Amino acid sequence: MAEKELFKNDLKYRERKGRKWITMLIGIFVFGLIGWIVLPLFKKLTNSLYDRTGLEKVTTEQFGDVRIADVLTEDIMIVTYDFAGQKPVIFTKYAAKNDPKMNQYIRDAAQASSAAPIYFDPKSIPGISNALIDGGVIANSPSFYSYLHAKYTLKKTKIRMVSIGTGEK
Repeated sequence: MAEKELFKNDLKYRERKGRKWITMLIGIFVFGLIGWIVLPLFKKLTNSLYDRTGLEKVTTEQFGDVRIADVLTEDIMIVTYDFAGQKPVIFTKYAAKNDPKMNQYIRDAAQASSAAPIYFDPKSIPGISNALIDGGVIANSPSFYSYLHAKYTLKKTKIRMVSIGTGEK
């Protein structure tokens, strides 16, 4: 009787041991496959798609060393978003004249405003933020911000606006 009980327990042990090996092999296969697929995707998500050197070159060629307060128009508005501070940063000629740290190079503000998440790394402007990204995150159409700025900050009654975008209409 004791021999039968030992034999029965031995069979149960071997059966469980076999299932453990199968479970372990399936786990290794599944997690290996997930690691093979997920890790490259994770790397793509944590790195930007494009290098910003081309953008820097173009903005430097077009705008040079001109600061926001030096523009020839009555005012200018460049909308960016401070990802680290979770707030919009709006570069205007009015702000540049009233706050020296807002008088940045137009090229830097344009690079920050063009730093769309995933496509370009955030732009760092000392004194403003380490992570400025595309203003479209907070203002898909910055025309509204421009209108409010002209009406309430600059106290304009007749407002003429040029909005250049990439939309279809």
